[in-house]
Amino acid sequence: DENTVKVYVWHNMNDMIPAAEPTEVTSTENPNKVPEGYTSYFAFEDNLTDNVTNIDGTTVGSKANLAASSSTASYAEGYNGKAVSFTGNGSDGVNLGKVITNSSYTVSFKMKANEFTQHTAGIFIDADGGTKWISAPIGWQTGGKLMIWSNNGSGYIDNVSNYTAQTNKWYQITIATEGENSTMYVDGVNVGSGKIADVINENTDTYLAVNYWDT
Repeated sequence: DENTVKVYVWHNMNDMIPAAEPTEVTSTENPNKVPEGYTSYFAFEDNLTDNVTNIDGTTVGSKANLAASSSTASYAEGYNGKAVSFTGNGSDGVNLGKVITNSSYTVSFKMKANEFTQHTAGIFIDADGGTKWISAPIGWQTGGKLMIWSNNGSGYIDNVSNYTAQTNKWYQITIATEGENSTMYVDGVNVGSGKIADVINENTDTYLAVNYWDT
């Protein structure tokens, strides 16, 4: 089952981009162009390079704590240019590194899925080796219903939406967070606001397509 993803990250520090105003990325723009204010930007044009910091992400195994079967990620045709591609069934994921390191942030990604599988992460933000984390846009809901699924080390805290995504369609998923307060946007439309785990720290790693338990 192939999922293709592009990722953009920015922090709300110094009011560069307010969390409540996600930026739409169109299919006609230069895929490597970095919008103003972004702290990380991954175009995935046949590489895992952050176009802001020039630091490369790395492949990991079918779980975040497993070694990758290949040091090279897979790519496919994206919404605009290329996108990193995940085939499912135990395939490798990607660690983007420490791109989200404080609790005031917005992360946005273009995503198309051939199938939505319960518990499978699109993006998995890990603050403490799998005990404190934030995962989106799929959690324990089924049938393509989107949510932000999280754990603060003591229990689950979930921002659940009623939005149902379709397979084989591109969406821009944006998660704007200020501490424990979060809002999820789909193509710029607010689909749910609520509490999530406030766990981000300077050692937080951000993964694509994997978590610590599911393959």
